[in-house]
Amino acid sequence: MMNLLKQRQALAVRYLQRPPLVTPTDTHLPAPGSGLRLCVVIPSLAERENLPCVLNSLQANCRLSEVEVIVLVNNSQGAATEIVENNLGTLKDCSSLACGALTVHAVDYASLGRALPTALAGVGLARRLGMDLGLARLLQTGAVERCALACLDADSPVAPGYLDAILDTFDCNEPPVAGYCTYAHPRPEDPRMLQAMTAYELWLRYLEFGFKIAESWFAFPTIGSCTVVSALAYVQVGGMEPRKAAEDFHFLRKLAKLSGAKPLAHIQSAVVYPAARVSDRVPFGTGRAMQRSLTEGEALYLHVEPPEVFLHLRELFKRMPEAYHDRTQFDAVPLRLLAFLEAEGAWEMFDKFREIYPGPRQFTQAVQHWFDSLRIVRYANEVAREQGKVWAFDAWRTLLQTTGCMDRVSGLAFPEPGNRDAELHFQWLQALREF
Repeated sequence: MMNLLKQRQALAVRYLQRPPLVTPTDTHLPAPGSGLRLCVVIPSLAERENLPCVLNSLQANCRLSEVEVIVLVNNSQGAATEIVENNLGTLKDCSSLACGALTVHAVDYASLGRALPTALAGVGLARRLGMDLGLARLLQTGAVERCALACLDADSPVAPGYLDAILDTFDCNEPPVAGYCTYAHPRPEDPRMLQAMTAYELWLRYLEFGFKIAESWFAFPTIGSCTVVSALAYVQVGGMEPRKAAEDFHFLRKLAKLSGAKPLAHIQSAVVYPAARVSDRVPFGTGRAMQRSLTEGEALYLHVEPPEVFLHLRELFKRMPEAYHDRTQFDAVPLRLLAFLEAEGAWEMFDKFREIYPGPRQFTQAVQHWFDSLRIVRYANEVAREQGKVWAFDAWRTLLQTTGCMDRVSGLAFPEPGNRDAELHFQWLQALREF
């Protein structure tokens, strides 16, 4: 056991010894407390008004002495004056902010000489820098066992007990590789924003539910502010990718493969409230979705990928154990999916898996990893381009009927195609949040 602990320590040390992506600016931080078990990393770009609410929400927990919050105040070199001034104000505020027993460190990647290189700057790099720093501080306590790194955003407050729930999940003898928190976008006051937010979240939950019906191992939300990872797993997947967008999607995809047949942990009582506001900072995510909705129509996300996508995949995945010995199992897979598999070179890949792996269980795992969330999204997009997207509530009805879950929404009126009743849509969203 001691040798295993030393190996894990050494793995984390080697990871941190890699050349840094940018010059570190955190050398002034005091040593962490010996009881540190969780670092919460918050990238902050012109969030002076929103950040205090997030930090205040984190104080409603019991195990604050085991937590540090790292606020990565950042902007690119040559950023607009108002962004830099806002960030400098955030740094000033954090230096005098009273957070009770909660330890908060503000790290300066915003001021002159410390801003991020324009070619690299973005939320992925900010998360990476903060998580690497968090890992180093966890390592200073003497171990990375039972420790975790949590991603949060500077406009996303949390419910009471968020930190305690994460610590309870990871501070155990066999912590999960990673986990994800429950989320709910707060209800906007403006009717147009309500319609846009509701449509977008319904689409997110539709995709997640579709993945579950397909019995994919990637059936979880990919929301940056809801992501939690064990310190060891963070090292094993090579850290957060410094992407300008979709960093959460690709990070969780790697973690799911590392976790294998064991699903990522759903930390149900750790609730995050991501802001539903307009933003053009990244090409994907809630902010850009809200902007697109208001530009192209609030109901933009009320047409979704055909539900057949997920029913086709379910047919494929359920046949995988028997397909290890009997290739005729694929004869029952829908033709559209067979054509996609052919184009992707699946048959050659599956043959290699049969040669490499000794039995159906390992073969099935290899196929699940090959047909991962990225490939599923690509398949869904192809089918949607060919067949057209489907009215969201028709798609939901198909999936709910397939799983015998229509009773969950039995008390709600069914929105017919073109229905723009934002209040009715929000009632559906509230019901579907309970799944």
